[in-house]
Amino acid sequence: MGYLELALQKEKSLLCKRLGHKFKMASPIKTRKENRQVLYQCKICDQEAWLQWPEDSFNKLSENAEKSIA
Repeated sequence: MGYLELALQKEKSLLCKRLGHKFKMASPIKTRKENRQVLYQCKICDQEAWLQWPEDSFNKLSENAEKSIA
């Protein structure tokens, strides 16, 4: 990841270690199902990071995303 090292904080927000900006889940939600990854983006410096989620959490997120599209 180079400069884009992420730290999971107690409040479950992701921070860019290089610049300290907060990452938020991409909107609309973007996923990679084969790796259970979710895209996070920084709205300030345009950096992106794919974060792997636990299987049960990823499945719930995917179900909710599909329901919101329908």
